[in-house]
Amino acid sequence: MSSLTLSGLQNAHIDIVPEVFTRRDVAVLEARQITSIGDAFDAEIAADALRAVSVLAKEIESARVEVKAPVIALGKKIDETAKGFVVDLLSEEVRLNRLLGDYAALKQRQADAERRAAQEEADRLAREAATAARAAERATTDGQAEQAQQAAAVAEVKAVEARVAVAEVKREGPAGIVLRQTYKFEVEDIKALFKARPDLCVIEPNGAAIRAQIPHNQSIPGLRIWCEAKASVR
Repeated sequence: MSSLTLSGLQNAHIDIVPEVFTRRDVAVLEARQITSIGDAFDAEIAADALRAVSVLAKEIESARVEVKAPVIALGKKIDETAKGFVVDLLSEEVRLNRLLGDYAALKQRQADAERRAAQEEADRLAREAATAARAAERATTDGQAEQAQQAAAVAEVKAVEARVAVAEVKREGPAGIVLRQTYKFEVEDIKALFKARPDLCVIEPNGAAIRAQIPHNQSIPGLRIWCEAKASVR
């Protein structure tokens, strides 16, 4: 079941007046018959056809804006209702996320420190086991060999237990909470960044400045400038 409800729109119909369909079909048919303009008479006919399609298109656009305005207003009202309801929820969500994130990060650091200590101990015991094994190989008498082999076996068991301890180090935290760490950044000097790593910057043309400049200067390095003619009717 949805937490928000909206009624009365299920039966809404969007219709175009039949007479407008007829005007559109006539305007399009007359426009398609014009394939070239050879003289002033052809130009006048083309201008009339352009005026017909333009006027009707503008009428529909104006009607669309008018009809859609209440729908847009309704959408804004829906947004305001939902946002007003969840403002306290979102505030607490952010606060608790931060608290749990800090706690999870702390436990992660503790687990990492414990894992490093366990790994160092495992490495130390592995070295002792290797030393004991070499000592057993170098034993010259049966008694020395048996004693060295026992010492090597004990050292190997300790080394294995230490490796298991490393694998068993886990981060503790609330069930269902996953720590996600993300990097943030702030650009302090864009020029320095671009000089050091231009691949980390995006260069975009200033369209408004270019359009303002090209009527006065069509010889701008890096630009290809041309004119296009388009007719309009009044």
